[in-house]
Amino acid sequence: MLSNGELPNGIRNRAALYLGAVRDTGARDLLTRYATDSDDVVASGAITALGSLGDPGAVDALVKLLQDSGQQPRRACVATSLARTKAPRAIQTLSARAEQSDKEALDALVSAGLPETFDFFVAMSQKPLPKETRDQVARGLRASGGEQAIPPLLALIEKDDDPDPKNPQQTDTLVDQLAELNGKPEPSGLDFRHLGERDGSSPRPCAPGRATPRLAKLARAGNLRAMQVLAHSNDELARAPLQDLARTATGHALHVALDGLERFWAASSVDLFARGLGDPEADVVKTAVQGLRKSKDTRAPALIAPLLRHADKSVRQAAVAGLSDLKITVPTLPVIADTLLNETNDAIAATLADVLIRAGWRDTAAIKPLGVKLEAASEYQGYGYLRLLRHLSRDAMGPATDNEFYRDQKGWTARWVSWAREH
Repeated sequence: MLSNGELPNGIRNRAALYLGAVRDTGARDLLTRYATDSDDVVASGAITALGSLGDPGAVDALVKLLQDSGQQPRRACVATSLARTKAPRAIQTLSARAEQSDKEALDALVSAGLPETFDFFVAMSQKPLPKETRDQVARGLRASGGEQAIPPLLALIEKDDDPDPKNPQQTDTLVDQLAELNGKPEPSGLDFRHLGERDGSSPRPCAPGRATPRLAKLARAGNLRAMQVLAHSNDELARAPLQDLARTATGHALHVALDGLERFWAASSVDLFARGLGDPEADVVKTAVQGLRKSKDTRAPALIAPLLRHADKSVRQAAVAGLSDLKITVPTLPVIADTLLNETNDAIAATLADVLIRAGWRDTAAIKPLGVKLEAASEYQGYGYLRLLRHLSRDAMGPATDNEFYRDQKGWTARWVSWAREH
């Protein structure tokens, strides 16, 4: 079937794959011939099948293909198949090419994640490398070495560039690799974040908290990348260093620390989020609000409510979103109501109306001002005010749904504006 040029290339591809899957070494010469076929689908099947055979003859054929400049477009496929053989000569060939900046060879070794390549990745990590290559080396360290990769990854973290000041929460590949090694596996017992990084092998285990002491020391010395690793490590040991940083840090360091606490330890970090609310940076304040929102703590509404009057619009929006997820306490209601009545953004006001309705607020002194807001509301934004008026009236009239309102928006608006003027 592979030799039959009259058949569709997909069938010929599958025929080649079958020969590799059953490890028919007698088909090696046939597969080698079709590995250079003019049809890419047929050729890729033959190349993959040679990798499945994995015997010395197949390795020789793949090495020759990798060295053939005429096969440049298929080099990634060839390198991947060569790595899958796990043969010493294959590893040596790919390692030598990767050292000479052959991207396809390096990618193949990373994807294979073979334990016998760990020393190669350690040696590569000690060289000055372009960032893209260094990132692949970091992946290779974790994929091939698992827990053994922590020391060389820590060494790389010490030399890593700081995150972009405009987005200090943005991690890089090095941080991601170390954070996942330093965290707990998924609840099923497997760390599914590792799947797909190694060629069909079992995922490497995590090493929860093993890197934390060194990361904490680097973080205290001001290494923002080490702080990011702690912020993305879901192991309990990372909590205390992050909380210590959040008590004293400022600027980007505080932002990163609060981000980690919000991510995993919100319920036990309420006081630290409260501290962050006073920061001059809006992004830090918004992260603190998100932490309070996630904490579900009874103190959170009272802490967030004053931010409804914050000078920064994005902070006000974060505060509104935070309050919409929390159980509102009675002392907070007047602040929310006053903000709604003075808010110029109808969408924000509509969300606040939902908060007040959910909290059971019924101050009828707001009826007339709400009527004014409803009358002046922009098109399609008046329904929030109307719902609150209907709530305060204890459902004096409809509409029962937003669809009913929008079918006769002008009529319902006029009726409720008139009702508000009379009460």
